[in-house]
Amino acid sequence: MKYVAELVLDAGCRSGAFSARRLARIARRIEEAGYDAIAVNDHLAPSRKWYEAGGHDAYEPFGLMAYLAAVTERVRLMTFAVVVPHRNPFALAKSVATTDALSDGRLDLGVAVGYLRSEFLALGADFDERNELFDEALAMLREAWTAGSVSARGRHFDGLDQVLAPAPVQLPHPPLWIAGNSARARRRAAAWGQGWAPLSIDERGARTIRSVSIPTVDDLRRAARTLRADTVVAGRDPAEVGLWATTSESAAAGGDELDPGAHLDHLADLADLGASHFTATFHLDDTDNAERAVDGYAERVLTASGLPR
Repeated sequence: MKYVAELVLDAGCRSGAFSARRLARIARRIEEAGYDAIAVNDHLAPSRKWYEAGGHDAYEPFGLMAYLAAVTERVRLMTFAVVVPHRNPFALAKSVATTDALSDGRLDLGVAVGYLRSEFLALGADFDERNELFDEALAMLREAWTAGSVSARGRHFDGLDQVLAPAPVQLPHPPLWIAGNSARARRRAAAWGQGWAPLSIDERGARTIRSVSIPTVDDLRRAARTLRADTVVAGRDPAEVGLWATTSESAAAGGDELDPGAHLDHLADLADLGASHFTATFHLDDTDNAERAVDGYAERVLTASGLPR
């Protein structure tokens, strides 16, 4: 099991809460404590309504990851997750290749379709075409990374022998994690992704992100079995496709209410169903709680889990 420390920037904090110095300090702390990766979020233009419903702040992810790469040496850097239809695919390909190069090949790219209609409108992207935009963009991205150039005409984008250079350090490209609970997201992961990143959420949460619910470990176990079957149908080895689990226990990781014994049992259940990665969420705010939580979780869980890493 790989442990991913997700950094969430709480809304309404003073500017110093997310300063370069503090981000460097907590990133180094995560690395030294033994976590395997740092995950960052992506919201380019969220609405006030989203904030008031419990949303959070977010730096532009590629700039943030390039900075985190400069202040760390080992830990991998993951997006959770880049909303692909918000961006031109050629600009996204350049951002990914640049970040992978500047991190010496430590980038994992979580990609998503997106769910906030107002954010699509603000960015000039077609919300109703988001799945088509996603699929077309990913096809062009993978061609750019593998062939070095793109010569393809699509419904939304045309590649007229556009060249991508420098190329990513990781060949043919950084690992692609397909975020989302839908059957379409799962089948994308099975067909060409390096992993699937579902959220274990109830019906209410599923309505919020316009997806389907996966409320329990048993539901996730069934989804994992379906993923493996989909992977075989796609002609691939299921061992090639990871499962990045984010559950209700992810949020508990950063809090005092964490029950280490029950949490370790939860992680063992996730490992048993085939999860390769687990998200531990830490909120950066005006206090030093995040730093203490990073250390506390490492002491109570990372060193005690006994799970293969």
